[in-house]
Amino acid sequence: MINITQYHDQIYYPVANAMGVDSPERWATLCMISAHESGFGSYVRQAISSGTGYGNACGMQQMEKPAVNQVIKKYSKAELHFNNAFTQSRGWHWREMIAMKSIDQVMDLIKSDLKVSCFFAICYMLDDPKPLPKLDVDLMAQWCKERWNTNAGKASEQKYINDFERHCGGLIECLRVRPHHYDEAQLIGGFGAVD
Repeated sequence: MINITQYHDQIYYPVANAMGVDSPERWATLCMISAHESGFGSYVRQAISSGTGYGNACGMQQMEKPAVNQVIKKYSKAELHFNNAFTQSRGWHWREMIAMKSIDQVMDLIKSDLKVSCFFAICYMLDDPKPLPKLDVDLMAQWCKERWNTNAGKASEQKYINDFERHCGGLIECLRVRPHHYDEAQLIGGFGAVD
């Protein structure tokens, strides 16, 4: 499991900052998705509940191929500043990565590189025309169920809330007090990896 402060400092913030889209709402919503979808990094490939193998979803946010393809189609056509800013800092160019990799290779990158996983998740979040919810767990859970899990998914809004509280308890209170001092949450409510 990944420590939430390290995930913010080493993964989320460098990616979101390079993309120019960092916000407390984006960080908290991404944490809720990660807490529910992967137990905040407990696994990076979807396990089938019957125990017979793995599903298609992968990465901390358990993205599926259709969502990844949607991001590729939308953003490979655009010359957006964040694509170049992020991918150049990673040692490869966005267009080159998409042109050279099959979808299975991109999915492997999402499984093996937390920054790539975070990048695709943020792009998918940006593709939603509705704004991200304010720092309210009920509103965040509703957005996550509608956008991330959809009506086809098994998760409930309450499951998103429960997983978020288990893995990220104290984050909302911290962000309300000091929106850009995420590490302060350890003093306010103590959040971090749960064993």
